[in-house]
Amino acid sequence: MNMSSPAGVLVLNTSKGLVSIPVGEIIRIQSIGNYSKLFFNNGKSLVVAKVLHLFEMHPQLSSFVRIHRKHLVNTDYIETYHSQGTFALILNNGETIAVARRKKRSIGERLNNLNNGFTDHAANTSSFNTRKILAA
Repeated sequence: MNMSSPAGVLVLNTSKGLVSIPVGEIIRIQSIGNYSKLFFNNGKSLVVAKVLHLFEMHPQLSSFVRIHRKHLVNTDYIETYHSQGTFALILNNGETIAVARRKKRSIGERLNNLNNGFTDHAANTSSFNTRKILAA
């Protein structure tokens, strides 16, 4: 990953060369051993030879949250968080992803902070989905 990439863009080395990817188009990133699979809002995906931890630490991906040892999710695409019983996220594309028991508290707090931030700054930002529902 190139740390000198423009704001909101990841530059990744793939088997086809360098690829520039807008961060806002990434729904989630899934770990596959020493590889990571990026899922995009257009239904496509891309596998790169980077471990998930490198994506988690990348400053361009501050809107992402680690919900499981294998999943990093863009909070802009979270539709619902079930914090009772199943502990799962439902994404805008209809996917349901389980949240690790050890992560449930921190994820609930992070999503509540994002939701409150949207309510307080609704006139100044459009980066949060107004339909986010945080199920209690």
